[in-house]
Amino acid sequence: MRAMFNGVVLADTAYADNAGAETVIVENHHYFPPQCLDRQYLLASGRRTECPWKGEMHWCHVVAGGEQLENAAWYHPEPHEAALAIRNYVAFDSRVVVS
Repeated sequence: MRAMFNGVVLADTAYADNAGAETVIVENHHYFPPQCLDRQYLLASGRRTECPWKGEMHWCHVVAGGEQLENAAWYHPEPHEAALAIRNYVAFDSRVVVS
């Protein structure tokens, strides 16, 4: 799986240090493992929201190709027990193409 914006690869399971890295699909969003991300394109926004079953979400802006998408990515650093499989995995909103 790959996440792209403005022709820039933000995340790709082929980046993984270990063979067989895969995204985890939750609520129709692909959550990318941390080792699959190119973090130079993510900028912490300071926004925090709460999901009742996943826990606190930390948001990031996506900055690539001369454009910035406000709060276009998120992750759960300390998820609730039901969402432990996505701890520190990053998902993107619909402005980022995931295929």
